[in-house]
Amino acid sequence: MQTDARCLRWVALAVDRKQLHRALAALAGEVGAAQAYPEAAIVRLYADGRQERFRVAQIELVLAPARIPEILRRLANAGVLGTDPDRAPLIRDLDEAGARDCQVFPAPPDAPYAHVVRWRGERKHRPTLELSPTTDATAAVAGAVA
Repeated sequence: MQTDARCLRWVALAVDRKQLHRALAALAGEVGAAQAYPEAAIVRLYADGRQERFRVAQIELVLAPARIPEILRRLANAGVLGTDPDRAPLIRDLDEAGARDCQVFPAPPDAPYAHVVRWRGERKHRPTLELSPTTDATAAVAGAVA
């Protein structure tokens, strides 16, 4: 049976690097391969220009929407999802996800930081992101990775 690509979703999961193998084991048997990025990062950007970087592993899958709750349940049962809102699973249409190396999000409502950037992979020479209260974070990231 052929699945229409418009019906599929891109799912990205940020897990602790030490739990990458456990997460992949919980995904064993899924149709299609999970793409793992063991050198990913989450960066919190503050309005005053400070940054906090957290190393994570990112796992990306393409799934039918009906499969997503079961997959998230499996990963939660394996103890790899965590509760940090910055590590919440990202679910996007395939055309929205594309091949972007990073994605920028506003911080959770009560967070002391302004934006969260999820990088697919750490780079030795990753540029420092400049952010001020008047800077558009999306533009700052786009300029940094260009």
